[in-house]
Amino acid sequence: MYWMRNGFATTKNPRLGKSWTKTTRDHVWVDGKASTKRGYSTMERKTQGYLGDSLDQCKLYKYAQVIGYDEARTPGMGSAIFLNENTKSMKTANCISLYEVGLKKVMRWEGKTKIQSVNH
Repeated sequence: MYWMRNGFATTKNPRLGKSWTKTTRDHVWVDGKASTKRGYSTMERKTQGYLGDSLDQCKLYKYAQVIGYDEARTPGMGSAIFLNENTKSMKTANCISLYEVGLKKVMRWEGKTKIQSVNH
């Protein structure tokens, strides 16, 4: 089980219950070849010197949410794991994808749900 973190979108804030960043061409998710650099597994800006996957992909990231996998941000353990919209190929690179209608329903549900943490 993983926490659902903040979201981002290529459109205006969809008001789906989480904090959102409207992405631009400047936004990237630092991962892959950049895994040995500072900022690994975070949303950063190219203009600040960061490299990574562009978050300005209109269909894929019209609405997206960060899944709290590898919270320690350990290089090589996986990064850029998102809940996002399906592409035409129906394939993902380790993300979870849904059709837009279902994705928005899940995000609205999350915004209304209060989950209490349990100490073990």
